[in-house]
Amino acid sequence: MFPKDYCFETEELKQLWMAEGFLGSPMAMVDIGDKYLNELLSNSLFQDVEKEKFGNILTFKMHDSVHDLSLSVSKFDTLFFQENSSLTSKECSHIRHLNVGCDGESLPEILTAVAPKLYSLFSEIDVFKKLSKSFTRLRVLKFVGAANICELPDSLGELKHLRYLDISWTSIEALPKSTTKLYNLQTLRLLGLLRLTFPDELEKLISLKHLYFNRKELQPVNIGNLTWLQTLPIFIVGSERGCSIKELESLNKLCGELEIHHLEGVRDKQEASGANLHRKEKLCKVIFDFEGCDSGSSGYNSEEVMEGLQPHSNLQSLTVSD
Repeated sequence: MFPKDYCFETEELKQLWMAEGFLGSPMAMVDIGDKYLNELLSNSLFQDVEKEKFGNILTFKMHDSVHDLSLSVSKFDTLFFQENSSLTSKECSHIRHLNVGCDGESLPEILTAVAPKLYSLFSEIDVFKKLSKSFTRLRVLKFVGAANICELPDSLGELKHLRYLDISWTSIEALPKSTTKLYNLQTLRLLGLLRLTFPDELEKLISLKHLYFNRKELQPVNIGNLTWLQTLPIFIVGSERGCSIKELESLNKLCGELEIHHLEGVRDKQEASGANLHRKEKLCKVIFDFEGCDSGSSGYNSEEVMEGLQPHSNLQSLTVSD
């Protein structure tokens, strides 16, 4: 499903494995995913491995020969549709994973044939909208930098098996109301969007564990209702209702890395303690960002706020910036 020289992100790959059901028991998914990655690494199936200072794998690539072997092994159930692809619907009867790199004369016929059987769809063009109701078994939907995709159909909520949704770097500005029916959705990636409107009652996404965004305009209000979140790389403190530091209070399953921005918006130690960071024992790395804070502001004490933010003692790394 990925081109040669693709730079894999460890967490992204593990979440895709999770969505496909490769990691077994939900309770042990993270540990099993790490085990698989380490086994592949020890057998030299990865190259250009980048690790952080504590030894955890961040990114890696596959050797070209390993990539070729993967294509050979998976050719009966995986199709990378490109300009030179000319297949018939009969030749695609066993396809379960489809990556659409471009439009093509035979694409409509292929899509119609494989849509009801697909487990995963990667696409650079909008092939989903017209046939959305046909993708009844879809577990992974990933738009690969498809800036031409502007909206998702309301029928998205009918994809009962969908576990992984990535609309990063598209032109989508709203999630349909039916998104809240995606009760099995585990991962939602929203990177690189300019803005996004969320439906009400986002807390109905009872399986959502991993949420990615990188702009204030993409942070849902009342994020504290998503109490099962494990991944929230960034939180931006705001003055609007549902955006205060207290939204972090109930997110005690958070693990990995967390950046908290605009801490100058937190008034005092008591308000800061509302983040409940001392209960988030699985967080490894925390970044406190006081950018915009005027140290000369009357009545404001960043050290007092820092005391209130006190993270758990298991923390491996703490960075403070202003």
